[in-house]
This record gives sequence, C-alpha cells and structure tokens, in this order.
Amino acid sequence: FRDMGDQVWLLDHRARALRRLGRHDEALAELTRATRLTEDGAGNTSQVLNLGFFHCGMQQPRRALDAIAGVGLMSDYGRTVQASIRVCAGQQLDDAAMVERELTYLREHRDDSEINYLEALVAADRQDDAAAYLIELLASPDLRAEALEWMQEYAQSHPLPLDVAYFKARARLLARDDVRAALDLVGRVETYSIHGNVGIL
Repeated sequence: FRDMGDQVWLLDHRARALRRLGRHDEALAELTRATRLTEDGAGNTSQVLNLGFFHCGMQQPRRALDAIAGVGLMSDYGRTVQASIRVCAGQQLDDAAMVERELTYLREHRDDSEINYLEALVAADRQDDAAAYLIELLASPDLRAEALEWMQEYAQSHPLPLDVAYFKARARLLARDDVRAALDLVGRVETYSIHGNVGIL
C-alpha cells in the first residue's frame, strides 16, 4: 500500500464483514491487528475506538475500557464515541456514576454527534430521555434526516451478544406512541435487506 491508511481501513471493513458472518473471534483478531497500524501516519484512534465497542458488544466491559485507555488524539466526534463506550461499559459493570458522567458529557456535546447521544441513551435504557430527544430531532428541519435514517430497519446478521439487548431497547423506543406520532408528522420507517450503521460495529 502506498497509503497505509487504506490498509488500516481495509482491515476494519474485513472485521465488519467477519462479524456479520458470525465469525466473531476472527473479526476481533482483524480489528486488534488494525489497532497496531497507524492511521493517516499518526497514532491509531478509529480502530482503537471500534475495538472498544467490539469488546462492549461481546460483553467484555473491562477489556473495552482497557482498549480505549491509551487512545491518542481525538476529534470532538471521537470523544463522543469514547464516552459512548464508557456508557456501554459502565452499564454492564453497574457503575452508575460512570454512566451518568458520560451521559452528561454526551448531552453537553450532543452537537458533535446527536446520534451517539441518542444511542447512548438507548444503551443505558433511558427510554423517556431517548424518546424526548428523538422527538426533538424529528422536529428539527436540520437534524430530522439523520434521525430518520437512524430509525430505519436494516438487516442484522449474527449480532454480538449486547446487540440483542440494544435492539430490544431500540424497538421499544420506536414503538412508543409519542415517538410514532412525531414520526408520522415528518416521515416513515421502512425495512431494507442491507446492513446499516445502527448497533455495535
């Protein structure tokens, strides 16, 4: 590769493909290998964060926290990803203080990623907060498209263990009368036989 950034993202996409085939151990190995490569000539951030999410999805919260402990420079968006991983890990470890601290960060920095904040609320099973925020997004002409995209139904093959609980919580959210009423005003939800970007990796 003349651009090693291509190689690291090729491994990242290979990990996604293996995960969707149900070959979770191989996916984890590829993603771990990707974290050892540089990203755009600097320390790897994206794959380290993805590895943290993968460990969370495998219900390995301490490994998730260890994976992201040494992450280098991050964008504002990257910091919201890191906070989301900590919400995921804190929820599994019954660490209410960690969950609350990271949700507060995500709420205060939701302009850096509205969807990461929404997904963290779902992961923490804060149904009322998630519903209120999703309704707020749907009411915004500037943010509505992203919210509608998140609400669509996509194929989910061989989910990681935590994905199962996450999608149950997401389904409960989308079935709420208040959320359905807000959706009916601006759009609809369809089902697509392709993979989307909802859920862990």
